[in-house]
Amino acid sequence: MLWLVQRDFLQGGSVEEYLRQALQPVEHAPTDAQAGQLNAIRRTLRSFGGMRGLGLPQPHPSRTSLCDLPPDQLAAEYRAGMQAVREWVGSVAQRRRRRAPAAEAEAE
Repeated sequence: MLWLVQRDFLQGGSVEEYLRQALQPVEHAPTDAQAGQLNAIRRTLRSFGGMRGLGLPQPHPSRTSLCDLPPDQLAAEYRAGMQAVREWVGSVAQRRRRRAPAAEAEAE
């Protein structure tokens, strides 16, 4: 599972610290069903193996027009971060494709 975190939310910490904190259960009153449900979701998300977090900077100062901007007008640091995301996704997909034939052969 890949988490993309906009760096504005990191408040000086790392992406891993932010995710670890965000996925920790929160104390709540026994009557607070919503908090209980959120903790169940956090527990489920923590159970996924192979999690990775990447932080991305603001793509452009004008957030309201992001959909209208061509990629070359996005911040260079953001474009580099997105390239890192593409590379990570591609490497994970390749590893899974290589494992898939072995899993299919075992199933036969």
